[in-house]
Amino acid sequence: MKRASDRHHPEAAARRSLVLAAAGLLAAGALLGIGAGRPRAAEASRPAPALPAATAQSGGTLSARRDQRSWHDEVFIVGGRDNEGKPVKSVEFYDAAGDRFWRGPDNSDIQGLHTATRLADGRVLIVGNVGSRLVARAVVYDPRHQSLRSAARRLRVEALDLVRPRSQIDRSGHTATLLKDGKVLIVGGHNRFYRALAAAELYDPARSAFGSLQPMRVARVYHSATLLPDGRVLVAGGEDDHGNVLSRAELYDPARKRFAEAGPMASAREFHSATLLPDGRVLVVGGENASGILDSAELYDPVRNAFSPAGEMAAPRAWHTATLLVPGQVLITGGRGTAEHPLATTEVYYPETGRFAPGPPMLWPRAYHTATLLADGRVLLAGGFGGRYGTLNTAELFDPATGGLSQAAPMVAARRGHSATLLR
Repeated sequence: MKRASDRHHPEAAARRSLVLAAAGLLAAGALLGIGAGRPRAAEASRPAPALPAATAQSGGTLSARRDQRSWHDEVFIVGGRDNEGKPVKSVEFYDAAGDRFWRGPDNSDIQGLHTATRLADGRVLIVGNVGSRLVARAVVYDPRHQSLRSAARRLRVEALDLVRPRSQIDRSGHTATLLKDGKVLIVGGHNRFYRALAAAELYDPARSAFGSLQPMRVARVYHSATLLPDGRVLVAGGEDDHGNVLSRAELYDPARKRFAEAGPMASAREFHSATLLPDGRVLVVGGENASGILDSAELYDPVRNAFSPAGEMAAPRAWHTATLLVPGQVLITGGRGTAEHPLATTEVYYPETGRFAPGPPMLWPRAYHTATLLADGRVLLAGGFGGRYGTLNTAELFDPATGGLSQAAPMVAARRGHSATLLR
C-alpha cells in the first residue's frame, strides 16, 4: 500500500489515477486515457449516449435566476472539476418540481473534496478547498439572503481562515457531521502536504466560529463519520499518515468532547460508505484496501460497540454513493470497480433480510458523483466521472415507488467531486 502522498501527486501510478481525478489533480489526457480502456460487457453493448447540452443561461444574480420562487426543496450544487481537470466555478441549483438545473453566481473558492453540511437553520456550511494550494477556508451559503458569505459574523466575503491553535488547519478528504445540538464536527482529512490529520474542530453556527477539540486517536483521511441516535459520532476506517488503510474506529462523545476507541471493523477500508439505518445500526459498504476494491459490508451495533458481517454486494465498489430511502432500504449506486472503470450498476440493501439485491442499471456509469434524497423520496444522481464518457453533465432520478431510474434534465456544467445539498 502506497503512502497517502503517493495517491495524489501527478506522477502516481495509473492504478490511483481515478482517485486523483476526484481531487482534480490530473490533466484531462490522463483521465481520458483510463476511461478509454476496455469497457465492461454491459457498457460495450450500449452505444455511447450523447451528452445533452445544458440549456440554462449563465450570469445574473441568485434572485434574478430564481424569479422570486421559494428556495425550499431545491438542490444546491457547488464545486468539483470539469473534464479538463479545471475547477468548476459555477454554482447551480436543481428544481425537482420543474426538473431543471439553473445557474447561480460563480465561486472560485470551492473546488472539490470539500464537505457541505446543511445546518439546522437551513444554511449550508462548506469546509475545505482543493486548488493550486490547499487553504483553511469555510463558506456559508444562506438561501434566505441568497448569498455566499464567510463563516464569520456575516462579513460580505467568501473566505475565512479557520481557528488554528497551533498551526493552520488546511484540510480536504475530511468529514463534517451535524450534531444534535446544531454544531458541526469536522475531523481528519489531509493538509496541503497530503499528510493525514488527527485534528478535530467544532463549528458553532450561533457564534459563527470554529473551536478546536482534542484530536482523534489516529490520523485518518477518506474515512466515514456517522451520527448515532444517542448523539455520538462513529468515525471508521480511512488511511493513516503512513499510508496504512485502517480497520480502527472511534467514537466522539459530544458531552465529554473527546474521542474513545470503538470496536474495530473486520476489514480495513477507505473510500467506503456508512449509512445510519432506522434501527440505529450503521451499514458500512465497500471501499478499498491493500487487497483491492471490496464487495464486503459490515454492520456496527452501538449497543454492543462491535461490527459484524453484513453480507456481500454483487460487485466490489469504492467512491460510490449510499442513500437511505424513505422505506428504510439503502440504495447503492456506481463507484469505481475492480477494473478501475466506473460502474453503471446499483444495488439495494434490505435491513429486514440483511441482504443485497440488484437495483436498476444507471444510464451512465458514474464514480465521484452525488446522490441526493429529495423531499418527495426520489434520489437525484448527478455528474461524476463516466470513464470513456469523461466527466458527466448528466443526471438521473431513482423513484422508490417504481424501483426504476429515469433520465433527468442535464446539468449546467459537467463536474465530478462536487457536493449536492437539499435546501430546506
